[in-house]
Amino acid sequence: MIAEAAIAFLDVLRAGTGEGVRKQNLSLTRTNLDLSRVRQSIGAANPAEVFRWESQVATERSQVINASALRNQAEIALNRILNRPLEERFRAVDQGIAANPLESDESTALRAQLDPYLNDQTSFSIFRDFMALEALRDSPELGQLDAFIAAQQRVLRGARRAFWAPTVGLSGQLSQVLGRGGAGDPSSSGVELPFTFPVPGNNSWSLGISASLPLVTGGFRISERQRALYELDRLNLERRATSERIEQRVRSAMHATRASFAALELTEQAALAAARNFELVQDGYSQGVADIIDLLDAQNAALVADLGAATAVYDYLIDLVSVERAVAKFNLFSSQQEARDFLRRLNDFYDQSTESKR
Repeated sequence: MIAEAAIAFLDVLRAGTGEGVRKQNLSLTRTNLDLSRVRQSIGAANPAEVFRWESQVATERSQVINASALRNQAEIALNRILNRPLEERFRAVDQGIAANPLESDESTALRAQLDPYLNDQTSFSIFRDFMALEALRDSPELGQLDAFIAAQQRVLRGARRAFWAPTVGLSGQLSQVLGRGGAGDPSSSGVELPFTFPVPGNNSWSLGISASLPLVTGGFRISERQRALYELDRLNLERRATSERIEQRVRSAMHATRASFAALELTEQAALAAARNFELVQDGYSQGVADIIDLLDAQNAALVADLGAATAVYDYLIDLVSVERAVAKFNLFSSQQEARDFLRRLNDFYDQSTESKR
């Protein structure tokens, strides 16, 4: 549930950022429409260019509406997970598409912590080994299977002891007579006898112990032992398979996270280059040097690059949440002391691994 809520929240942020980029692109398209009208007024362009930009404005408005719908859908999904009214509006964060999310203090600190383990293949391999061990150690699935295995081992020990350990029983009885009288009671018959019968006491008790060991059970004990043994083997096999699945999830998610982490800087560089190219082409278009096709291509390239850069941070965070879900430990929501302990274990494991490979 934590991972689902975190991913839903990041989806809201990503959808909101995408909507902002679409709105900014619509504003640029309207600017280009005004430029085309100026070009037409001075005879540098024909009416077809104006119509083309008007068509582009309509297309961009449709894309903005679609982006807004995606954001609304993401908000509804998050409200459902948080058990809020589905249509209740909220403001997650202040969306600033012009700001660079990679320049935040959190991002800088995160890079400083992860760079040593993501820069080269050897360090990243050690990092994956560490995360896999963390997952196997803290996995609730394996903890449940370990409890089942321990219980089945006790069942198997009991089935084996049944061949030589007898069934022992202990029984006891205590009785007390509260009163005597009536017919048959010598003391109340009124007849004196030349001799007397022994009169039991008012209190009596008995204690017995028994032991039994059936010699012939028709193979029942053998079948019980075999069934317990087979069930224990099945649980051990299931535990090994579960361990492999957990380790696979962790390692696959780690590779995806490393790729999205590397994309943070690369998408930023692509967006800056595409923006500069668009500025140059737009300036050339306003001066009559570039044509409409060049400007459309430059604007589309800038749009794609801006969308990639604006959502790269959220893609990385979603991949990071997937890693923590696979590890069954959400360090994003841990205290500072827990985060320090995690980094200390990681550093110790890295030092031990590098020392053993020398």
